[in-house]
Amino acid sequence: MFPTVDRFGAPATAALALGVGTGCLRDSVTPFPAGLEPLGTCSADPLPPTEADPTPQGFNTDFGEDDTWKWATGCGYLDADVATVWQAIQDPEVVIDRRKVTEWTVTATDIEPEYDVSFRVHLLIDDIITVEYDTDWRQGVWEGTVDAPVSVAARFQKTDGLALIELLEGSVLLDTTDDGGTAIEMVEHLVAPGYSAEELAVYLDDVYQSVLARAQGEPLPTYD
Repeated sequence: MFPTVDRFGAPATAALALGVGTGCLRDSVTPFPAGLEPLGTCSADPLPPTEADPTPQGFNTDFGEDDTWKWATGCGYLDADVATVWQAIQDPEVVIDRRKVTEWTVTATDIEPEYDVSFRVHLLIDDIITVEYDTDWRQGVWEGTVDAPVSVAARFQKTDGLALIELLEGSVLLDTTDDGGTAIEMVEHLVAPGYSAEELAVYLDDVYQSVLARAQGEPLPTYD
C-alpha cells in the first residue's frame, strides 16, 4: 500500500486559478481509451552521438500550442536497461508532478488487470482554489516479456475531477538501445487555462531526472 504524501508550500498553479467559473468548478469524468499506443513521436532535437557513446545519457524537450491543445515531447537515453527503467516508472512518486502537487494518494492498484501495471492516483493542489483530480496509469510490455522486457509502453490520463482540466493525457515509451541502455520518449497533451506548454516540458524533464535518480539508486530530486 502506498502512503499519502503531503508537500506543503508547493508553488501556486496559476493555470488552475484563471478563468474559474461555477461550471468549471464541477467535477467531470473523462473516458480513458483502451490501449498503450504512444500519443505521438518526439519532436525534440535528438542527442548527438559521440565517438565514445552513440546513445549518450541525457534528455531534450520540445513544446508548443495549437488549436487542439498545449503539448510537450521529450526524448533521450538512460544508461540502464529497460527492466530497471520500467521498475522506476511503476512508482507513482517518480511520475507525479511533485513541483505542483501538494498531496497525493494511490487510491487503487491493478485497476485494469489486462495490463501488466495499472494504478490510480488522487492528486490535490492547494492553490487559490483547491484542485482535486484522479490520474490513471497503465503500463505494459510492448516487446519481450515481463521478466525480460525489450520495449515497454505506458499511458496516463486525468479521468475524474475538476472540469477546468478538460484534458490531461500522456504517454511513455521505453526501448532497448543497441548497447543495452534505454531510449525514452514522452508525450503530454493538456487542455486547461493558464498552464503553459513550457511547464509541460519541465514536467517531462522532471520525470526523466527522477527516473534517472531511481535507476542510479539516488534520492529523487526535490523542489522548493
